[in-house]
Amino acid sequence: MGKAVGLDLLLSFGISTATVVTIAEVNDTIMVIAHFVGQQMKKEGLAQGRAEGRAEVEAQVEEWFKRLLDAHPELKDTIEPLPIRKEKPSAD
Repeated sequence: MGKAVGLDLLLSFGISTATVVTIAEVNDTIMVIAHFVGQQMKKEGLAQGRAEGRAEVEAQVEEWFKRLLDAHPELKDTIEPLPIRKEKPSAD
């Protein structure tokens, strides 16, 4: 009977150890995945923030440029387009 109890105890210890190791590995895997997901979300957030910031600045520059041309219509055909523009301002 002593051997049977010893084997049962050894088997229980082995199963417990395997369970703990498996849980630790799963936890490590979850942490690695969370890290990479967090990094991706950070990149996407930065890209979105840059795009929104750039659009806001471009709108402000466009407004300033329109006010400049409204104040000095004689400059309409002499000023090159702003670097943020793809074409010369229209004569609307």
